[in-house]
Amino acid sequence: RVREGELSRPKRLRAHSVFDPALGSDMLFWATRNQVLAALVLCSCASVADSFAHTPILPLTQQPAAPSTYAARLPLVAPAFRNGRLQRGPDALQMGVIAYQASRLPANPDKEKCACGSGLSYRRCCSEWHERGEAPIDPILLIKTRYSAFAYSLPEYIIATTSKNGPEYQTNAGSWETSLRDFSKAYAFKKLSGEVLGVSIEECKFWDGQRASVLFKARMIGDDSSLVEFWERAVLVRESPESGWMYFKGTLLEHTGPLQ
Repeated sequence: RVREGELSRPKRLRAHSVFDPALGSDMLFWATRNQVLAALVLCSCASVADSFAHTPILPLTQQPAAPSTYAARLPLVAPAFRNGRLQRGPDALQMGVIAYQASRLPANPDKEKCACGSGLSYRRCCSEWHERGEAPIDPILLIKTRYSAFAYSLPEYIIATTSKNGPEYQTNAGSWETSLRDFSKAYAFKKLSGEVLGVSIEECKFWDGQRASVLFKARMIGDDSSLVEFWERAVLVRESPESGWMYFKGTLLEHTGPLQ
């Protein structure tokens, strides 16, 4: 309505001026503040959509890889086993950064129960850490993955997860590997029925953020088909809160049956 030569409008309406490229001059219009904000949002969305429309979509093979949580951390493996040095022959099984020699991994890792006794399939359990060649982020996981490494004859993983500062570490990696593999061959880690024996965690204590103690019981079957059980208290360490746990040393407390 026009009243005495002025534009009549509700009190909430305010005058706004924008530049119209088509007219080449400012354009005056009346609107509430919320209407102006809504219009600006729509313009911004339209601008973003236009930029996406003119951006080529790269095939998956050309897209940059997503950053990995473990990309910035060097795999915790023994120096003798870095960069695939254990790839010594056609029988080597390359899993991540470690090439396993003469392993006896499950034929069907998706269905066979993990040797650690968790009740999960090997694929959903210790396989992840064996493939990475890294020390686990939890002390209990370290004990379980090391036990299953003995069961599957993976001495390379045992060496990779042993602290170099501990008394258990040996500088002669070849001799150490041989003795660990001989130990694995001397025992069976499941019954003839296929039942997994596994390892039981009795106690886990943290002295601080970088030192822990785990009491566990491991079960195996000796050459004479007798059950072997032993209790060990293991001391575990890690260099920083971001690094994995490493085996420092162990104390044999008690055992039943023939133990090498």
